[in-house]
Amino acid sequence: LHGVTQNLSRLFSTEAFTEVLQGAPPEERARWERDRKLLQVANTARDARFRKAASQLGLC
Repeated sequence: LHGVTQNLSRLFSTEAFTEVLQGAPPEERARWERDRKLLQVANTARDARFRKAASQLGLC
């Protein structure tokens, strides 16, 4: 799951996706901006949990 969210984050930050989003209606762009911020917070928290778990297991 972690890898999937990382891949989606990379996909959504590409130039092609940005072009598609520019053609979207204003409501869709606003929804994406809101969701993108929430996903960034979730990814940061998830990364911290993985780092902590890896450290506790002696993997880092």
